[in-house]
Amino acid sequence: IEGGALGAVRVGVSEDALQELLVSNVLKMLGITLVILLLAAVLIFRLSEILTRPLHHLMERAEHISKGHFSGRAITFPATDEIGRLANAMNDMERHLREGAQERSRLLRHIITAQEAERKRIAMELHDESGQTLTALLFSLRALANETDDENMQKALLAIRDETADTLTRLRSLAVELRPPALDELGIEAALEKLVADYRRKHAVDIELTCTVKAVPGDVESLAVYRIVQECLTNIVRHSQATRAQIRLTAGARIVLYVKDNGIGITQKRIRAARREKHLGIYGISERVRLLAGRMELSAEPPEWTTVYRIELRGKGEVDG
Repeated sequence: IEGGALGAVRVGVSEDALQELLVSNVLKMLGITLVILLLAAVLIFRLSEILTRPLHHLMERAEHISKGHFSGRAITFPATDEIGRLANAMNDMERHLREGAQERSRLLRHIITAQEAERKRIAMELHDESGQTLTALLFSLRALANETDDENMQKALLAIRDETADTLTRLRSLAVELRPPALDELGIEAALEKLVADYRRKHAVDIELTCTVKAVPGDVESLAVYRIVQECLTNIVRHSQATRAQIRLTAGARIVLYVKDNGIGITQKRIRAARREKHLGIYGISERVRLLAGRMELSAEPPEWTTVYRIELRGKGEVDG
């Protein structure tokens, strides 16, 4: 001012203020950028979740189908893209598999019914015709032994009579094994009680049986339960070295059977080995359960039970699905 006589006036922004303004603007830009990135990440996550949700649903349904569990509801997606076509293809595949499983179940039910009917016919023939013939032969041998005066001949006839009586006993046991009369006359509970009593009498195994029958199972299911328990008990007395066993049956809307023993135990490896070596006991149980659209689980409840079968079948009136 006045050529410098009165001083000077400097117009502008100081470096400190400029730097502070610059830092403030940079921080604002960083904040806005972070907010935008966060919103973008949330948006991308939601979009990916929306896009992959049908795939997860399809994957879950495929896992259920692979285990043999079919749903009556079709998978519906409004999309007509690849995911929609994949869902339609999976619906068709599930429908065909379900129909095939139902047809197989009906066929196998018919086969099992025919097999058991043939067992029943053979058992009746063994018991009635062959049994009566052997009984008559016993009386004839006894009469001949009483009539002869030859001591050696009498001993021979009595020995033949004893062999015939033993054959008749085994024949009647075979007839009962083929088709237990108690199963037709008194039902599954009485048949199992008779079966367990026979095993208790013949083998040194303490067997506990508990039956809760809220709804009487159908003929096919009753036969299946009886055969499964029979095979389990055979495995226990022959292979498990058990001293105790427990059988618990609950029959209602579903049939649930537990068979437990305190033997040496069994594993999936031994089951596969039994299948390779054609030891069809355990494998036969699993096949019978599978053919009736049931489920079998093999586990243990240490320290009391080393082998636990849990078998679940359809109850009376339940349909395939």
